[in-house]
Amino acid sequence: MKAAAPRARRQARLLIAEDVPREVALTDWPELLAPGDVVVFNDAATLPAALPLRAGARSLELRLTEAPRGQHLRGVVRGSPGWREDTDARPALPELTDVYIGDVSVEVLSQRRSQVLLRVENPWELVYRLGRP
Repeated sequence: MKAAAPRARRQARLLIAEDVPREVALTDWPELLAPGDVVVFNDAATLPAALPLRAGARSLELRLTEAPRGQHLRGVVRGSPGWREDTDARPALPELTDVYIGDVSVEVLSQRRSQVLLRVENPWELVYRLGRP
């Protein structure tokens, strides 16, 4: 199932994966529990792994495929940024030149289709300043 648009928190729905999938209001989740059930809340942080990338005049998005190592960022570059656009419908990626993340110049060490290895000063600072989950 794919959401057409985000919902207000009070309108959030919960998908129940049973033989016949069904939706319930998120506020109804306690009614789904039986005595002895255990509820685990995950409060782990998410790496803000989507970074705005600019190559010449073109706005792109870098999605990290692993945590930064030293001065290296490894990831996949997508055409226009934004979660609303179908990834498969984005245009093919040209060779990257004149590349920036925010206002920081980035060196392209390798590019194979949309997979890239980049070198940049202080990559963690960029991730936490500009990255989105």
